[in-house]
Amino acid sequence: MVIIKTDRIMKKIFTLISFAALLFSCVKPEMDAPVVEEISYNTILTADIPAVKVAIDNQYTKLTWSNGDKISVLTSSGVYREFTYTGEDGAKSASFKGNLEEGETLGGYAIYPAHESHAVANSRPKVFLPNKYAWEEGEVMGPMVATINDGKAAFSHAGGLFAFDVQNLPAGTKGFKFTTSVRDITGGFAYQNAGTLNAVESTSATYVTMSFDPLQKTSNMKFYIPVPTGSYPDFTIHYINDSNVPVKMRESKSINVIEAGTVKVFSVSADGGAWYVTANGSASANGLSWANATTLTKALSKAQDGDVIHVGAGTYVPETYITGYAVTDGTVADTESTATSADHKAFVISKAITLIGGYPAAGGNMTAPESNPTILSGNNTSDHVVIVAAPKAKGTVKLSGFTVTGAASVSGTTSWRINNTTLADHSGAFCALNTDLALENMTISGNSTAHASAMYSASSKVDIKNCTFSSNTSSGNGVVWFREGSEVNFANSEISGNKAVIGAGLYLTLVEGAEMTANISGVTISKNEATAEGGGVFIKPTGVGQRLNATIEGCTISENEAEAGAGIYLANASGVTVRNTEISGNIGGTGTQGGTFSVIDADARFEGCTFSANQGNTTANMLIKAGLGVNNNVFDKCVWKKNTSTSWATIYILTSGEFANNVAMTNCLFDSNEAVGRGGAIYARATASGGVNLKCVNSTFHGNIGTAAGTAIVAYSGAAANKVNVDMISCTVTGNKSKNSGNHYAVYAENAGATVNLYNTLTANNQGSNERYNVNKGTNGVFNEYYCQDGLRYYDKTGTKTSDNNGFVLNTMIGALNTSGVCPLLLPASNPAVTGGMPLGELLALASDNVTASVLSKDQTGNTRNGNVIGAWAGVSAPTELTLSKTSVSAPAAGGTFTVNVTGASTWTVSSPDSWITDLAKSGSSLTFKVPAYTALQPRTGSVYVTLNNRYYAIAVTQAADVTAYYKGATSDLGRKIAHGTSFISTVTSDSYTQLDYGVGMLKMQFKGQEAGTDHPMAIYMYEVDLSGDATLAVTCANDANSSIASTASGSTKVQTIRRQMAAMQANRPSQVVLGGVNGDFFVATSNNLLQGACHRNGVCLKDSFYEDVNTVFAIKKDGSAMIMNQTQYADQKADILEAIGGRQRLLAYGEVYVTNNSDYTPRTCIGVSKDGTKVYLLVIDGRNSSWSYGATFHDAAKILLAAGAYNAINVDGGGSSIFIQRSSEDGTSYSDYSILNKPTNTDGSYIEREVVNGLAIIRKQ
Repeated sequence: MVIIKTDRIMKKIFTLISFAALLFSCVKPEMDAPVVEEISYNTILTADIPAVKVAIDNQYTKLTWSNGDKISVLTSSGVYREFTYTGEDGAKSASFKGNLEEGETLGGYAIYPAHESHAVANSRPKVFLPNKYAWEEGEVMGPMVATINDGKAAFSHAGGLFAFDVQNLPAGTKGFKFTTSVRDITGGFAYQNAGTLNAVESTSATYVTMSFDPLQKTSNMKFYIPVPTGSYPDFTIHYINDSNVPVKMRESKSINVIEAGTVKVFSVSADGGAWYVTANGSASANGLSWANATTLTKALSKAQDGDVIHVGAGTYVPETYITGYAVTDGTVADTESTATSADHKAFVISKAITLIGGYPAAGGNMTAPESNPTILSGNNTSDHVVIVAAPKAKGTVKLSGFTVTGAASVSGTTSWRINNTTLADHSGAFCALNTDLALENMTISGNSTAHASAMYSASSKVDIKNCTFSSNTSSGNGVVWFREGSEVNFANSEISGNKAVIGAGLYLTLVEGAEMTANISGVTISKNEATAEGGGVFIKPTGVGQRLNATIEGCTISENEAEAGAGIYLANASGVTVRNTEISGNIGGTGTQGGTFSVIDADARFEGCTFSANQGNTTANMLIKAGLGVNNNVFDKCVWKKNTSTSWATIYILTSGEFANNVAMTNCLFDSNEAVGRGGAIYARATASGGVNLKCVNSTFHGNIGTAAGTAIVAYSGAAANKVNVDMISCTVTGNKSKNSGNHYAVYAENAGATVNLYNTLTANNQGSNERYNVNKGTNGVFNEYYCQDGLRYYDKTGTKTSDNNGFVLNTMIGALNTSGVCPLLLPASNPAVTGGMPLGELLALASDNVTASVLSKDQTGNTRNGNVIGAWAGVSAPTELTLSKTSVSAPAAGGTFTVNVTGASTWTVSSPDSWITDLAKSGSSLTFKVPAYTALQPRTGSVYVTLNNRYYAIAVTQAADVTAYYKGATSDLGRKIAHGTSFISTVTSDSYTQLDYGVGMLKMQFKGQEAGTDHPMAIYMYEVDLSGDATLAVTCANDANSSIASTASGSTKVQTIRRQMAAMQANRPSQVVLGGVNGDFFVATSNNLLQGACHRNGVCLKDSFYEDVNTVFAIKKDGSAMIMNQTQYADQKADILEAIGGRQRLLAYGEVYVTNNSDYTPRTCIGVSKDGTKVYLLVIDGRNSSWSYGATFHDAAKILLAAGAYNAINVDGGGSSIFIQRSSEDGTSYSDYSILNKPTNTDGSYIEREVVNGLAIIRKQ
């Protein structure tokens, strides 16, 4: 039977029946038997209903006969006659009555339910089920068949059911196909055709196809296939797509036994079969549900192409040895073998399956990898953690929600040939070998190998989304390494904090003659460190000029470090495009290949990129070099800003061989870069015959600084034959200067072989002089200017200086650098730079291969040129026409509204780039804006701009900071840390910090906390104990006697107030000073006050057992440091403990809130320890008093300790036991010498000083 069901209620069905051999009997009465005339029948058949049943979704097959039931009985005429039961309901055995024609006898079969379309084919019954026998709510009419024997028929079920729960069906699905190779499941059966739901009979006896109305399809469906009893050693389930093509969902090679009336249940996805894995899963479990979760090793071995493996949180270590062709010293073995050493264990994925991690540890419906870390760990033993080697033809391998860590390898002599691809044993954690792979929401971190520590891909198609590659270390080359044959799509991910010799971030390389495609988008590549080349990105094919189709777009490449190419190192490659990417804050070393950016023997294009605040401690900040091959590089709409170099230029364009170095820079901005030596922005140099050809078009050079000639650009030739040609077309060069006292030219052709040609270019206001130090040439250098404004001088179309002063006024005819990255020319009409430009036809005639006429026809910002205006910007602006009543505003921390009067014109506009300056408005000749209250540590600054004809007038806005409000009213340093670092604190009503003796501080603090929208009062008390000083902590107990603490419930543990315990300790230890302290561990009053956790005093272990798994330990170790321990750590380090008390809930674990929150607001006592173990925080929180202190949840306490400086923390005994004590008199041997500073409160709100088993005292070290 096949039933189609949507969601939980099956809406429509269609059926298929196949049969096993069944027994039944038939009796034909004597002819002279009495006949009841009102009923016309001549034959009685006695039938028994089967005892077994089939249950699906709490619905069952027919269990008893009912009055009116009908069966079809086969006769000797080859037709079926209808027989009816007319007895009482509920019978297990019944007499069915019917008529036979004269001469007919009973045949061999009877079928329930009766139908006129039942038939016989090949001596087998052929059954048709009408629509009324649907599998729907209520009793299920299951089909039954009997053979007639000796007057009786014992009906049996036709067989059992394969039941499939199908997930994720595509929208166009039209049906299903079930196939088995050795069982006859379809011969001689009919299918019902019920309205728009139908199934089509297969012509083969080994498979069934089923179709249904697309309107009834949902993404999740259930269907059932009745089959004959017996064994099914294989089967395959397909769904039929919108092209009528079967797509495999599940394949089974295991023996599945179907007995009469049984159900075999499977979970299937259109993406594949479903497997379920937990860290505690059993290898003997079938893995088909969370309740029967298996191991990851088993799931990987059983999964078929298209299957899905769901993995619960936990840590999984590979158990399977690598199998492949061993490669030793370059020789590939003739036969496959299996590795035997532990370092060659890995999770090997050889099928096109999907693995999903991030489920809760025990399983569930939703994945949350951040909350449910699912870790694939090499355990610092395996060379590789995951190897994906599924042939591409099988489909895509998908992983999501995992952390891959713990790979550890070194260079060795044995590699493996797997899936026709060689895997070196020194490669890293995640390896893709000649496969199709998709990674999403993955973290690959904490791996340490010789090469490719995070990822290695060869000949693979790899899609990566929302993944993090961090804190991996390669002792050799590459961290995220893609080799030849790779097709990479890498999006919205992060590569950070990795280390390598070469290529600490992204590493792309391929052998000569091979190919690669890489699309990198939205990836942050930051804080990676390479000791040689390529801190962030390293791209280098083996062959010079080799094509590598790589696009890097919308990425951030920042704060990486390397000897050369700290941000990007690109060599030997062509076909590389970097677009809309920020390259900033990278730091280069002291080598000679470009500190933060290196392009060597490569053809690349950079569009819309920003290079900012990079620091080059080398020959140059950025290197563009031709040595072994031709360089052809284009930079369009790029910005270089505030980059520095301790030697030579910001950008060093060098030719050191016979090949030319061709560079075009169009529509670019070079602003405020600084170099020691030549070339504040660009240094073009040829030391060999290949020469340099640099074209700068529609670009602005502003505020760059150098210490030698060429504060903006310098051309330098090593010899007259080594040509350096620099063409500057429609550029603006202004405000560039020398850092030292020398007067150096902004643009300079230094020597023979160096030629600089300026076309339609404006040079002015460089070095702070009216006309000098704009452009010049050295001995035998060549310098030409055409249609150029050079300070006060003008050069015409022939390059002839026609005037030493053509009326250009430096201070009023060129504006400051604006937000568009240009320095606008200013009217009046007498400005010669507005009218003396190169005619458009002549300008377009300068087009070349890498600078098109289209580029030349527009200015730096995209305005169309008219052939009149000189410089990078073809627009004009009005000169200074406005007067502002204020050019600066000082705003108080409380904020306010401010007014500035503007005179001189009426068409100005007002704006601000700062979002905190709001409500900007223009009213007549004044403008207003608002500044909100500002809570912070330091003042903030911003700007308001008044704009007229592209001329900007700035109003500087400075606002004071409300430091008190920033700290929510707290005044002490520790109180401020807690107030600022704890989000739920709204207002601090009081706080005081007292520095006690021996490096101990004490905080008393009361505040209101916003929980569930209500400000609850909370009072806290904290000791801050510096263990590097003269203070430490010791465990107190009744009478300061170890004998008061029993190790088991059979003993007697004594209780005493903490004050009396401290007094006894002081009396017994006169050389030490007890300063104060808090209560300690939980204890079980009903078990003779037995402590719940461990207890050590002065190096003696009094109790080392635990009441529950949740119990934790605070310890002072023998080296004087403090530590929070779980039970495993305690067992490992017990011998090193001097003092210890137990606790329960872990509040903080390694700098993160760890505890599951509760809603119980109650008094708390907690202990926190700093990351280095030198500081201890003893926290007591009062509670059970709505006017004084409401109490705290676990999360409240955890967040307070985290803000104070704790890295790990636990919760100890609270409620009425919580007490905070300070020594208040000199003697200290009487309980009255100690004061209770908090308000211990019982459950009824009454004051209490409870007797407890132990506490924690602050004492002076001996």
